[in-house]
Parts: sequence; C-alpha cells; structure tokens
Amino acid sequence: MMELMPPPAPGNQLPMQNYPGQTLSERRSSLLTAFKDRLNCENPPPDEVFRDFIRDFSATGPLDFARGLLLGEGKRRILANLAICRVASAAAGRRYLDKHDALRDVDQASVELLNELTSDVRNEIFACARRGDRYQILVTLPGSELTIPLGASCFKTGQGALTKDEAERLLLTPDPDGMSMLDHFAHEMKTMHAPATDPEACAAWSALIERCISGRRETDFGCDAATKAAYGYALRGIAGRMSARVGDEELAVWKLLRLSAEAFRQAGDWKERGRGLLDMAHFEAQMGFGDLGRNANYRAGEALEEALHKLWEDSNHHDAIHCGWLGVEAYRKSGAHVLAGDLEATIQRLIDRDEGNALGNASLLLCEAVTHVRWQRYLSEHAAVLDESRWNDTFLTLSPDAPSIRRSASWPLLHVTDEHASVRIDRERRRAQMALKADSSALSSTPGGH
Repeated sequence: MMELMPPPAPGNQLPMQNYPGQTLSERRSSLLTAFKDRLNCENPPPDEVFRDFIRDFSATGPLDFARGLLLGEGKRRILANLAICRVASAAAGRRYLDKHDALRDVDQASVELLNELTSDVRNEIFACARRGDRYQILVTLPGSELTIPLGASCFKTGQGALTKDEAERLLLTPDPDGMSMLDHFAHEMKTMHAPATDPEACAAWSALIERCISGRRETDFGCDAATKAAYGYALRGIAGRMSARVGDEELAVWKLLRLSAEAFRQAGDWKERGRGLLDMAHFEAQMGFGDLGRNANYRAGEALEEALHKLWEDSNHHDAIHCGWLGVEAYRKSGAHVLAGDLEATIQRLIDRDEGNALGNASLLLCEAVTHVRWQRYLSEHAAVLDESRWNDTFLTLSPDAPSIRRSASWPLLHVTDEHASVRIDRERRRAQMALKADSSALSSTPGGH
C-alpha cells in the first residue's frame, strides 16, 4: 500500500505553479524564521545578514542543478525572486539593496512571482494587501511568511501584472473601518511627518493609481468626490517625493501635478486645486516653461478666487482671506494685474465687513499678513516643489498679544528672503497690533470687561 505524504506545515506552503511540490524545505523555512527574528531585533541587521539570506535561501543542491540543466532554471529563479523580495519588504533591506544598486531588480522579481500564481491565490493576496515600510505595497503568500513588495511593473500591462479590476479592488476596497488603501495613503500624504519613501515605491503607487484611472477621460475619474480628493492628495504626495530626485522624471512629476489638480477640480475643492496649480506653475517655471507657468498661475488665481467666496460663505473667514491673497499673487505672476487688483479690493471689502466682530478684524489682518509672507517665501525658496520633509513644524507669531497661527500641512512655511515681503509684513504687523489694541480697549470698556 502506497504511503501518503503528510500535508505541508502551515509555514512551508509555496503556492507557485512551477515550483516542485509547492512546498518549501525545512531548511528554507528555518532560514525564513531566523531572518524574521533578526529583523525584529532592536538594532538594524548588518549587511551580512541580508547577503547571507539571499545566498542561502536561493541555493540549490546537485539534484536541483541537474534538473535545471534539463528542465530550465524555474525553481532557482523563483527562489532568487522570493529571497530578494523578502529582503526588500523591510526598510533596512531596501537600504541594503539600494546601496548595492539592486533595488531596481525587485520590480521585475515581483511581477515574475505574480505570474506564477493562480487566479484564486491572486485574489486572496490582493484582498489582504497592506502598506509596508517606506510606503511599499505588500502582499503575503498564503501559508507562508513570504512577502512580495509590488513594483511599478505589477500595475502595467505585461505578463503577470494586475488587471484593471484587480488594481481597483486592491486600491479602493474598504477595510472594516471603511477606509480603502487609497484613503489611508492620501491621509498620510497630507501629514507633515509622513515616513520616508524611495523612488521605486513612488513609481509603484503612481503606476497603481494610473492603472485605476486609465481608460477614463481625465475630466471624469468616475468616482465620488471624496475618492477624487483622495486621488488628488495621493498624486500630489507622490509628486512631492519624486520632485526631490528629479533627473529624467520631470515629465512624470509634471503629469502627477496636473492629474492632482484635475482631481481636486472634479472634487469641487477649489482651495486644493489652487494650491495644485501653484505647484504646477512653480515647477514649470523651474523647468523653463514660462508660458505654461503663467497659464497655471492664471488658473490658480481663478481657483483661489472661487475658494475665497465659497469659504467665506461657509464662515471660514481665515482660510478664505488666505486663499484670496494667494489668488492675488497668482494673478500678478500670470500678468493679470487688473484681476489681481479687483480681487485685492474684494478681500478688503470682506475684511471691512467683518469689523463688527470682536477681534475679528485683527484676526483677519493677522491672517492676511501670514498669507502674504507665506506666499512670498513659497515663491522665493520653494526649490523642491513639495518636499514636505524639509518643512519645520513651527509657529509664527506676529505679536506677543496675538494668537499664534500654526503653519498647516497645506501651506509651506519657509524663510523670508524677499525684501518687499518683509516691508509688507512689518506694515501688516503694525496694523494688526493697532487693531488688537483698539479692540482690547473696546472690550475692557464694556460692562464685565477686563
């Protein structure tokens, strides 16, 4: 009677179609466990740990070598791809691979591994995809501790790449808390202290998003307003991280900025659309595309003027004036000086209308001053377009008696270099202090005032 082989241990399964027996050896399973334990140590592993793991995990014996000569190197290729993907799934491993100019190999390894999976296994791993170290998109093979960081090639159209339907399910399916992978990523891209990433991870996210919106007209992303806004934040965050390493990727960054601004337009978020167009204008100016930059500034002025009115109607007066002054400067940069003057007059009328509110006028003046200096700083020193990692989490206080106005994640706060801006701010500071003093005196003279 033939003896039945025992089923593989839970951690030994390897659901690869061309891997003999679809089971890892005990030796390789032990290597995986030891490698995981080493990564969990407090101190980062030395380079030897990664080098030895890749070598030992992908090593094959004489029988496999002979089989490879006859049937091809399928097993050895799968093992080598699994080893480099497991190393690349950890931040320390990515640094090791980057140092040895091997990080780019992970992209091809990941799509080759996906091509070895059945449709059922693909559906299972994509449903459980997660964000890993340095914003990687990670999937874990069922029945094992092997992880695959999905590279940009996984979201294109080659063999093994995700279909459009698979990509949309991975990116847009909500988790038990109602948040999709896109929602989480977009939220983190809005924060000032988002973890570092690398060009390969940025390229993967960019390819995934473009895969999901491909086939649609750019004027209709085919989703609700909240998802469109999430696309906008995600695309802008990717562009910001790519812009710090601009080499041959200027066109890719420009395309991301353009798509981000369009996503905010479709979402009806005029403030963020205006900001996106300002980023486009500055980037185009850096690249020497003067006419395009002026056009983007003009459209930014239109968007920010719209934001001024909508935010004011919603009683968000500080943000309204903030957007208004940015719109004035955007119009001026585009050469539309008449529109800039008209918008400035509109802002002043709104400020004057708010004078009846206690301390309201002073607050708006402070907001006006902060807005102007932020804009001047943005123009003069925003060299990295959206390199949020350089922004210091600080406060700007224009008067000892005035409320501190915190720099939000939406607007950079850099150093003043423009002489005109400094003069303007001095004048606005004096106006604000006088208004504060007058309003404080008025309050103290009322019954119950102090």
